[in-house]
This record gives sequence, C-alpha cells and structure tokens, in this order.
Amino acid sequence: MKLIVDRREPEDFRRVLMALGFKPKKLKTADIIVGNVLFERKEIKQFVTDWFSHQLDNQLANMFEQKRIPVLIVEGTLSSVPQHMGRVEGHLKDLNRKIIVERTGDMRGTITLITEYVEEMREGTLFLHKRPVIVNPSKGTSEDTMAISMLARMPGVGEGRAIAILKHYKTVWNALKHIGLWGKKVDGIGLKTQAGARAILHREVRL
Repeated sequence: MKLIVDRREPEDFRRVLMALGFKPKKLKTADIIVGNVLFERKEIKQFVTDWFSHQLDNQLANMFEQKRIPVLIVEGTLSSVPQHMGRVEGHLKDLNRKIIVERTGDMRGTITLITEYVEEMREGTLFLHKRPVIVNPSKGTSEDTMAISMLARMPGVGEGRAIAILKHYKTVWNALKHIGLWGKKVDGIGLKTQAGARAILHREVRL
C-alpha cells in the first residue's frame, strides 16, 4: 500500500508519519496519500483564505482528476474564524455533499485520523462514506473540541450553534441543565432547535 506524505508538510507532522511507514515526497496534488485515498490538510484559517481566493477549488479539482478518493481534513474549530463562522459552516456542509470532509481539533488529531485510515485499510475494514460535518472527537483532540462535538451532534444544532451555547453556559452539563432557555439566552438558537434537542434528551431508548 502506498503511503506518502508531502515533504513540505511541517517537520513534526512529517516525522510522526514517517515513523508509521510514510515516505516523504514532493506531491503535486494533496498532502498525504494512503493507498487510493488523497488527503488535503487545511488549518481552518488557511481553509478560509484558500476558499476566498479560489485556490481550494483548484486543489480539489486536481484531486478529482487523479481518479482517487479525495478527503479534505480541516483542523480547528469555527471559533478561530468568528467573523466567518456561519459562512464557513455552510460551505463545509456543501463540500461534504461532494467529497468526504473530516474535522479534527489540531495536528495531533489529524495524525490520529490518518493512523486510523491506515490501520483500517490494512485490515480491509475501511468504509468511506459521507460523514456529517462536525468535529471529529478522535484521540488527540482537545477536551474543548469534544465538548463542542457533543452538542453539535444534537438535531438542528451543528458546530456554530454549539460554540454559541458553550460561550454562554461554559460547560456541556450547564448547557443541558438549561436547555429550556436556549431560545431566549443564546443568539442564533430558535425554539425549533431548542425543542428538537430537548426531545432527544427525553426520548426513551429501546435496545
């Protein structure tokens, strides 16, 4: 199985992947190759810059031309780009209808994600599908990222609203205790979103 990391990637990142068997090489398309999967890695601020400049469109188009499976990895949370939060969240959802979008909290989370892809591909258990655009709470991500992810998974919430909720209530526990007040206390949360999240908390699970 081909394992390649672009030699222009950060040294710490490159070194860890090389220890896993990756070969450093200057790549024209993508940052990482795992078998027939191409990964483009973007820190979220760079994602915004490349999106606005249309460089991201060109990079993704080149990935599609390779006749391999393109995966976009976006590192960080929307709170890093508060002025573009809503637009970025919407664009990520649009992208996820076309390609696989993976979200990680930071570079460590990306390394964990790539390691999981490698292991699953070697075991023949890798199942590529369109995943929802939410923070991936894998090992290596921060506790803050996992807290955002817990709320983001609730119906109608998503990452942007999860961040707004946590900015107001500070903890997931406090937010869930006051779920009946979200519509009044948190900007961007309507009664429909509040009711949907509350219904999940009170739904009886039949296993």
